[in-house]
Amino acid sequence: MAAAFLFYRSVWALVLIVPVVIACVCRSRTRREQEQTKRVQRQFQSAMQSVSGALGAGYSLEYAWRYAQGDMQRLYGKDEDIVREFAYMNRKIQMSEPLEQVFYEFACNSGSEDIYHFAEILLHVKRSGGNLTEVIRTTTAKMQEKAEVLQEIEIAVAAKRAEQRMMMILLPVILLFITLSSPEYTAALYKNLAGVLVMSACLCGYLAVFALLSVMLFISQNYGGEPEGTVLRQEEGEPTESRTFTYETADGESQQIDLEVHPVERENSEVQQLLEQAVEEWEAVFLGENKSENEITENLILENTFCGGLVQAVYESSDYTVIQDDGTVANEQVGEDGVIVTLQAEFTYTDTSRTEIRALQVMPPVQGSSQWLRQQVQKQSGKQEAKSRTKETFQLPQTAEGQKIYWKTKETSDWYLFLLLGGAAVVCLEWQKRDQIKRQKKRREACLNREYPQMVEQLSLLMGAGLTLRRTWERILERDQKMKKKKGYVERIYVQEMHRTYLDIRKGMGERQAYEQFAHRIGLPSYRRLISILNRNLEKGTRDVCEMLEEEAREAWEIRKNQAKKAGEEAGMKLLFPMMLLFILILVMLLFPAVQSFSL
Repeated sequence: MAAAFLFYRSVWALVLIVPVVIACVCRSRTRREQEQTKRVQRQFQSAMQSVSGALGAGYSLEYAWRYAQGDMQRLYGKDEDIVREFAYMNRKIQMSEPLEQVFYEFACNSGSEDIYHFAEILLHVKRSGGNLTEVIRTTTAKMQEKAEVLQEIEIAVAAKRAEQRMMMILLPVILLFITLSSPEYTAALYKNLAGVLVMSACLCGYLAVFALLSVMLFISQNYGGEPEGTVLRQEEGEPTESRTFTYETADGESQQIDLEVHPVERENSEVQQLLEQAVEEWEAVFLGENKSENEITENLILENTFCGGLVQAVYESSDYTVIQDDGTVANEQVGEDGVIVTLQAEFTYTDTSRTEIRALQVMPPVQGSSQWLRQQVQKQSGKQEAKSRTKETFQLPQTAEGQKIYWKTKETSDWYLFLLLGGAAVVCLEWQKRDQIKRQKKRREACLNREYPQMVEQLSLLMGAGLTLRRTWERILERDQKMKKKKGYVERIYVQEMHRTYLDIRKGMGERQAYEQFAHRIGLPSYRRLISILNRNLEKGTRDVCEMLEEEAREAWEIRKNQAKKAGEEAGMKLLFPMMLLFILILVMLLFPAVQSFSL
């Protein structure tokens, strides 16, 4: 209604704005659901603090649950969602239903990952007979620390979100003021076709500015850049880069360093497997059309790269007159008994190499073979050239050993121009494809960096409760399957990779190797560090690993918080562009009536 009045002064304009109204209603509903989930999660943390305090005082878990209900009712009132849920759970507990099962059902319906993981922990501890009081106290403390970090992240962008709201209110307020104070002046905006078109353009511009601001704030909050001092390596197989970095000391002095940044490399065990694969690929093709290493009559196929270009190969022959570096076999002068030539192939991946040596028996060309026929054509051509050196031209042989020979003459045309244009088009398309792939890779890495603290937190909570690594892995995947049913749920990238790893384990791959493959597919240092910690669990047990995971989670959340603060600071400069667009829209609406009256 307001938009129809401000921009068109017509009730009929509501028809045009209906899609925008529907989108705003849907967005508002989604936002309310998200806010409700966050509110329930905050209230749940308070409830768990009450439960932990009651357990510490020596009460049973069932009584602690009733005690938490009374605390929540005093804090929030009896009409709050968390109070009604606790009352419902306590009634079911009084009817002799297991508390852990009742709470698990509540967690599955809550839509909160933290509540779900708490239910998983409670279910496991109750069944295994662990120290319930200590586990709940520790889990509650971890959830509280995470909530505090998330609150700090929200605060980091709260000021910019307030600026967004003020900017979006500015244009309607100015338009309303002018409309009410000078209706005659603004009549030109509503009573002719030109004015309607101008206001429609301004409305579209206003919505575009709103969308731009929303996207910028979303990026600032969720995709903040890499933490200071983090260097992104090139993809595996890319060349080493020379980069310059600038740092600043505590006294404010700036210095620069030059550093050779190598691409992402594999672990030593993976390198050996890669070199083994390269050798297998080479052995499958290097003989070419030859039957065996003991009967070499045709050219060899000596490729220089294997495994998708990751492994480089160089060759060395003991007799270059017989076997050359490119695999050409010159056996015209080889005797009937043949000659043995040693071929050495060296396969290299970064600084690691592997050498393969083959003793090849080179035999003279077999009569009737293509190599033998080539030899005969070569001899006859040489004879023809020698006989006709006193003439300006000479004729190449038309037959060789009873076979007809057809010579091809190079035609002169402009075909190379078409080839050049086609090549340029292919290069442009390939460049565009690679640029798109790089952008997708950066977005993927930004998402993985943002998701990393959440993954470490989940592993820390579940393994701290006594679950094994494999069972923890399965629990996270089970949680994801349940959360998929919730509206608005977005599957995380690391969960997709965890599912692939789980399938590899189910197919028979060793756990250690499967986890290493998980880190390799993601390719980020943080995930490699995490997998290194988890592999220690397979070697030394869970206790030390849990402490390391807790420390890793704290560091990850701290980095995430610093990223959000930095992104919030950078957002101030980014808001200048939308502000200029709004200023232009305001000028258009202010000046158009004056221009219209002047022309009349």
